[in-house]
Amino acid sequence: MAVTYTIGGVDTTLIAVDQLAAFADFGQTVNHWLTDMFFPRRVDITDTKVPVALLNLDNPIAPFVSPCVEGRPIKESGTANVQFLQPAYLKPKSTITPCTVYNAAVVARLRELGLIGAGKLSYAESLQVAQVEKLRLNHDSIDNRIELMAAEAFTTGKITIQSDDIKLNQVDFGRDASLTFSPTVVWTDPAATVVADIQLLVNRMIAKGNIAPRMAVMSSAVFNAALTNAAFKAAFITPYAGVSVVGENRFIDGRSAQFMGSFGGIEFWVYDASITHDGTTTRFIPADGFYLVGDTNSVIAYTMIENLEAYGESMQYFDSMWYNKDPSALYLLTESAPLPVLNNPNAVAGGVDFV
Repeated sequence: MAVTYTIGGVDTTLIAVDQLAAFADFGQTVNHWLTDMFFPRRVDITDTKVPVALLNLDNPIAPFVSPCVEGRPIKESGTANVQFLQPAYLKPKSTITPCTVYNAAVVARLRELGLIGAGKLSYAESLQVAQVEKLRLNHDSIDNRIELMAAEAFTTGKITIQSDDIKLNQVDFGRDASLTFSPTVVWTDPAATVVADIQLLVNRMIAKGNIAPRMAVMSSAVFNAALTNAAFKAAFITPYAGVSVVGENRFIDGRSAQFMGSFGGIEFWVYDASITHDGTTTRFIPADGFYLVGDTNSVIAYTMIENLEAYGESMQYFDSMWYNKDPSALYLLTESAPLPVLNNPNAVAGGVDFV
């Protein structure tokens, strides 16, 4: 549980990297609603790419047999047309320096475990608090990136992976072009045909995805615009008059998704969450976006960690820590190779420019 480095001629005992994760979870800081709702499955792949056809995304069906013969294995899809997709490779690295501002929850937890004392924190204890803080920072940065990739796959059917270090890599799941839709008349216009637009999307999803929508995800601006449409409001609210209050215009808590009611058997959800990085705010669902969803069984695949110390394993986070004398610094590195994979690319229909 401990590792010792000689820093400035003094032996400094810190928390071993393989034990840090046990102290780093002090409540969720990243909004995982989109991946939890639409990408609930997690798979580990001991390869550097994701073989989509081997993920067994189809629903298994028991084979017919005579009761007098032995059981037969469930037939799996062939692999003649296996599509290999390149995941993102993430390596956030943090420099561990003594804390001057302390997370009270982290300090309390480390004191509870007897790792630091009850008085003023020593230099080594301050570094231990910083270890936990930096590990959480690394893990949160990975989770935020996964959430953004999942949102891009969900809304566009594609994921674009590009940076200063890697060339453009676009993962295209092959969503039918007809499922990307913007209304002819925006829903804020009194002449909008909201109900007809939704029915059109339903028909297209059934035709192209062989599945009916069960949810609709949109911004609060789009939902409130729909409520101004007389035909939609009559169909959405009137059937429930005197039973329950649903769908009224209201302030939305943008930190989490909110269920607003049902229409034609479809659950309507408003999701305004966003993240801010380097002064730029990015929404998970566009402010003018509306999407019908028929499938909620997609996958987050984690491929092999390309670090010799990982021994070819795949995992959500692979943490390593080391002390460097020149320049003098203590580093914490986390590696991950994730890729959100759509179970049915044609089970989402919609787009932007609804308001």
